Amino acid sequence: MAMGLVAGPKVDHAPSGVYAPGKFCCTKCPKTFVGKDGLRRHMQQHTGRFSYWCDQCQRGFTVKCNYTGHMAKHEGRTFPCDLCDKRFQSLRGFQKHYTEHQS
Repeated sequence: MAMGLVAGPKVDHAPSGVYAPGKFCCTKCPKTFVGKDGLRRHMQQHTGRFSYWCDQCQRGFTVKCNYTGHMAKHEGRTFPCDLCDKRFQSLRGFQKHYTEHQS
């Protein structure tokens, strides 16, 4: 340990919304978040208060982009790889796969 630095007590869990060594902690589960907004969206999962609902399977979402990606699965939208025969349900999955071809 460097001179002048003192280790503080170990913080395992903090009350919801309390700033503990770089983290906002959920009181319902062990998840932690860098910002208050992330914790707020996460808490919606525990309370069942979702901003977006799938009318086909009644699944709830706190973020619009997650809802949009979910709906693409119901609609059968896929992202095909032009270098192989694989297809992906999300753009993120396709992009990750595509970079593997470039390695």
